[in-house]
Amino acid sequence: MPNQNYFAENIQQLGEQFSQAIPFNRDYTNLNMLRYYSQEKDDLMKQTPLSSMLEEKLKTVTENLEGTIFWFNNTIYSQNPSELTGWKKYILLRYRESSPPITADINHFIQFLLRYSKNSFPEQYHSSSQNPHYAEKNFPSGRHQQDERNFAHFHPCFTHTQSKQERHAPGGILASDAPQREKNAGNETHEEQIQSFLEMISSWNVQCVVSLGFNSNRLNYANHSSGRFRTEVNTETLGFSLTDTQTGQKKEIQRMQFQVADNAALALSYQKIKHLLSAYEIYKSETILVHCDSGVGRTGQWRLLFDLIDELSRAPQLNKQCDAIIQNMSEDPNNEDTFKQLLSTLYQTMTTSLFRLRKTRYCIQSEQQFVNSLPLFLLIYSIKVLNFNESQVERLRSMMEPPCLTVDVEEEALSDSIFEPPSLNDAFGMLIATPSSASSSHPCSATTRHTPQFPPPRRAMFTKSPQASPRDRQVSFLTSEDEDETSENSHSPST
Repeated sequence: MPNQNYFAENIQQLGEQFSQAIPFNRDYTNLNMLRYYSQEKDDLMKQTPLSSMLEEKLKTVTENLEGTIFWFNNTIYSQNPSELTGWKKYILLRYRESSPPITADINHFIQFLLRYSKNSFPEQYHSSSQNPHYAEKNFPSGRHQQDERNFAHFHPCFTHTQSKQERHAPGGILASDAPQREKNAGNETHEEQIQSFLEMISSWNVQCVVSLGFNSNRLNYANHSSGRFRTEVNTETLGFSLTDTQTGQKKEIQRMQFQVADNAALALSYQKIKHLLSAYEIYKSETILVHCDSGVGRTGQWRLLFDLIDELSRAPQLNKQCDAIIQNMSEDPNNEDTFKQLLSTLYQTMTTSLFRLRKTRYCIQSEQQFVNSLPLFLLIYSIKVLNFNESQVERLRSMMEPPCLTVDVEEEALSDSIFEPPSLNDAFGMLIATPSSASSSHPCSATTRHTPQFPPPRRAMFTKSPQASPRDRQVSFLTSEDEDETSENSHSPST
């Protein structure tokens, strides 16, 4: 019989292994900047002859690009190989396996990075506005589905039609940063920021706003009494009304708030998951706006969870995998190989979804946000599909999460002392010659292919008929305490 923390430990360990093939925090930010500045420089070089203004811009872009390249060399070379982030170890192993043979040329490595990462970054970046905010400057994103004036991108809901053809539903998520005070606001005044934000809510016909976390630096857009667009909080619903003073049009906007610290993973109670599912129902047919501060980390995890819920209708096999994972924890805890195979398959689905979302906009900022999304998605699934009640959900949660769940995702810091190595190429040559301490059994091992190898899922389905109701399929999580409630509510989800 596995120990008490067996399931939580395997979820964490496999999640960390998959995370090593994914750049997070500074690794992603600087790789994204590398791609953005490279594209911007290429675009400028195509414009001939260059005006004096464009020449100055090209000079600035070139300096930014060189600074980013220096960051890669400096942070890798200045660290002990054992202290490198998982992604840096992973990408160096891939580089050692690359063809043509590796060289000690830092520029050759940068070209490898650009080629290798193209499937999980925007193909074409959106040019920043004249007065970019903090988030827009630090997280360049794609041109597709971007709002014209704000750092916001639309992610449509996907549904499955009777003809089995994938289509966009009328609704979707508008992922955005929040109006900010002081240094994060660029050159816009507070009033300009709020008006731009409220105009976006109006033009996209937003029905619900989801606010993640709290920051005293955010401006209060929900209770604003000046300018063209004005708002007033509804003290009963906690939503707000939005009035366009030019047209006289007034509409009520729903609002949901979830407390989660910056760069931390969502930790949702049973009732908060129910609220998330209520937002999902709106999202299927209307536009909801989701924001944190920059609209990339916590908002990105929300986008990933919604995309996985969409995937339940796109790929019925995902339902079977979730069923099998929950069944394995409740009925067959000794089948460790099956459990790990099922987890690996679900993590692979999450990775594919994450890379697809990042083609538009930075999504998921920290490794912990990514790893946490798997147990949180299974909790969402248990309520949405299996109709678990609160006690059953908490029982499932206790099996998947460590007893004391703490999130510590402080970003890796740049060295305070920026030094000049003997030369970039000499330093890089020493780096790639350093033997890796990675285990050969690791998904990022040099003995693997260029992407982690995932075992195929084994069929570990519920023993009941596929036609059985969700309530029938969850019987293994019932105890004598739940039996009376189940008999009374056997045909409706518990609340």
